[in-house]
Amino acid sequence: MRALWIVPADVAAVASGQEPEQALLGCRMASVRMRVAVAAIEWKRRGNENLFWDPAAGQDVDWGRVNVCVVPKFYFDVPPQPWREACVKARQSGCPLVIDICDYPFAKSAQVQSFYSEALAICDAVVVNSERMAELMVP
Repeated sequence: MRALWIVPADVAAVASGQEPEQALLGCRMASVRMRVAVAAIEWKRRGNENLFWDPAAGQDVDWGRVNVCVVPKFYFDVPPQPWREACVKARQSGCPLVIDICDYPFAKSAQVQSFYSEALAICDAVVVNSERMAELMVP
C-alpha cells in the first residue's frame, strides 16, 4: 500500500533522497520527526511505501496509485489553497484522507482555522495525540 504524506516544501526536500523516512528523523521541526518520520518508518517497516509531496510545488499526483493520504500538520506559512485542493482531490479519487491533529487548530490564525475547518469536514479519519485533544476535536 502507498501513503501520500502532504508536507511543506522544506520537508519534501528532506525526504527527496534515499531512505526518506530516516532522513526525516533529522528534520529541524520536532513535529515532522514525531508526526511524520516515526509513523512513516513504521508504515514502511510493515511493507508499505511512502510518498512525500508538497502540493504547492506544481506537480500532480497519480491518485489512482495512492491508498491513503495523510495531512500530518498544516503549516501557517504555506499557501492554503494547494493543500485544500489536494484534500479534495484525495476524496474525489476515493482515497481515504487522514488528518493528524497535534496542536488545537482553532486557536491559531484564521488561515489555519479555515484549512482545518474544511479538511476536517471531508476527511475519513482524525488522529489525535491525547484523550484531551480528542475531546476538543469532537463537534
